[in-house]
Amino acid sequence: MKKIVTLFTLLGIISLNVSANENPVNSWSFEVDTGKSSIEIGSSEFDAKGNATSYGLSIGYSLNEKLLIKGGYKNFGSTSFDAVVCTRVVNGLPWCPEVSGKIKATGFFSSIEGKASLSASYTLNGELGFVNWSADAEMLGQSSKIDDGTDLFYGVALGTTWGETDVNFGYRAWSLSDVDISEMYISFNF
Repeated sequence: MKKIVTLFTLLGIISLNVSANENPVNSWSFEVDTGKSSIEIGSSEFDAKGNATSYGLSIGYSLNEKLLIKGGYKNFGSTSFDAVVCTRVVNGLPWCPEVSGKIKATGFFSSIEGKASLSASYTLNGELGFVNWSADAEMLGQSSKIDDGTDLFYGVALGTTWGETDVNFGYRAWSLSDVDISEMYISFNF
């Protein structure tokens, strides 16, 4: 069991793509993904770094056998942090306790994916897109927005076929201003 948990921690996201049509050209697909992501946040107020459970939903349209456009929702997960927060003045001095909190990042994205054949069995897949995201912090029982924006993201994967299932092993990087998120993933396309 420990080896399975370690495998999924290392690989990160598991994506299940369900095609609405067996024809890969001019067809729709639906993707659900879940797994682990690495979140790193650096701001003037605090730093946070950790692994999080992430998930996403997307819908895609295959333009041809080599090109897919898609859009969807991504919950990058949440990670804990500790920060020194000055909340009030006591006897003329600032009171600055160390507090713990959680940071959560979510976003809506659109991307284009391309495939290049490396051999009869393998493809190199690339993804490039934009994500409109928001990162929120929760501490001392209150929630506040840390940052938001629209930023570029990319991914690369090695694909192969096992039986009638396409399998991709890949990496995605989301650089969101003060928030950096990376994901290692495996995806299954049926």
